[in-house]
Amino acid sequence: LLNGNKQLIEQTYEFILKYIEKYPQHSLIFYSTYIKCILSRNLIVFQMAIEHFSHFIIYFQSKSNELFYILLKQGLINKIDVTTSITQAIRLLNLHRYDPITYTNLTSTISSKIATLTTTATTTTMTTND
Repeated sequence: LLNGNKQLIEQTYEFILKYIEKYPQHSLIFYSTYIKCILSRNLIVFQMAIEHFSHFIIYFQSKSNELFYILLKQGLINKIDVTTSITQAIRLLNLHRYDPITYTNLTSTISSKIATLTTTATTTTMTTND
């Protein structure tokens, strides 16, 4: 994660996220490495850590205050706007608080419910009009 090769970093993040999605109880294994990425002086490494911040914050909730502080501080030091990542992370944390099991699938669940309601409404309208 710390070498600066963007493609390799992205693949590593994908692998780690798949692993901790499957085994969330092991997520803190990756905490110190993720912190090193946020603290990295390599801007590519730092920017990639920012891009994945909202995903990791869910698994590192017990460390969320520390993570927000470090990310904001490093954003100021590196003169990079991190507000979008922080805002997105806060939204996901709020979703997770109310729906911890399906927060990642919330949009697909909502979409399928809307599709079901639309189909039901269309069928009812067509039946009524016949």
